[in-house]
Amino acid sequence: MADADDERFRAEIERLHKRLEWISEEEARSALVGDVAAQGQFQPERDRIIKSTDEVLDEWAASINVRSARE
Repeated sequence: MADADDERFRAEIERLHKRLEWISEEEARSALVGDVAAQGQFQPERDRIIKSTDEVLDEWAASINVRSARE
């Protein structure tokens, strides 16, 4: 069960990371041509993803603590 849980957490963190990476790349490209993405268009989504990442990491840490307590 632990391996499946860990894999689920890893997959979610990877998904969130890829989205943040895409946003960063889009903002960098936009800065070169003065597009709206360079003007903070993605900041609310970036903030949401960072918050979600923190929540996933907290949940993962709690899961690990519960497993450790059982051992």
